[in-house]
Amino acid sequence: MRMKYLLFCLACVLLLSPGVLAGEPEPTWLGLTGLFTLPTAEIGHPGTVMLKFSEIRFMQISQGTKLKDVWFTGGATIALDCHWEVAALWRNEQLHQGWENRAGFPDNFNKAFFLGDVKYQITKPELRKMGIAVGVIDLTGSTRYIDGRSTGRGQRLFLVGTYQWAHMALTEDDRGLGAAIGARWCITPNIDLIGDFSSKPVFVMKFPRSSNHMNFNLGLRLYPQPVPRLHFDLTAVGDGEFEFGFALGYNL
Repeated sequence: MRMKYLLFCLACVLLLSPGVLAGEPEPTWLGLTGLFTLPTAEIGHPGTVMLKFSEIRFMQISQGTKLKDVWFTGGATIALDCHWEVAALWRNEQLHQGWENRAGFPDNFNKAFFLGDVKYQITKPELRKMGIAVGVIDLTGSTRYIDGRSTGRGQRLFLVGTYQWAHMALTEDDRGLGAAIGARWCITPNIDLIGDFSSKPVFVMKFPRSSNHMNFNLGLRLYPQPVPRLHFDLTAVGDGEFEFGFALGYNL
């Protein structure tokens, strides 16, 4: 599986040539525009519809057992105007290895969710001027429970500031207040290097007592010149130990 990611990454890099698309606002894996998991104060161009599919793999450690999680997410993000942005997503969450013996759940458990997000841009980020936005991820709290058990997620409120390449946020979900930071550097006209960190991971379930208390993601966002509205995310996902994430997006 990892070899496939490496080969795919190489193929993408070979397609790259000078362009102007790096740094454009693109959806996170959670729907709204931003980094990988951290929404930023940026908004897509008014009227733009952004489609995205992601496959994110990560590890949780519970009672000494490593549990492999896989999220498959597909969705659309729409910039309604210069200030409002909404997203609608479908996600299938799967968890493997160890549940049957450790937590009383069957192996290969999976759960599907429909989620809605909204973001309002208070001020636009500009040169030497911080942008500020507020929003909610999972408006209806669809991810709050699985089979009656609390996941520790639910609605995730955020207040984020964006200044040039740096992004800082306060978050609140069922686990209380958290903080997140991130950065995006344009290292070539077609490649962004992105990193984000959260003290309250989006990849978590309180059952079966996950010991994961933070999340760090580091990777590339690639913009192949032959298809100007396309982008790829290729990322190391750190949640217990490093796994991999892949995403494909296209702007209509």
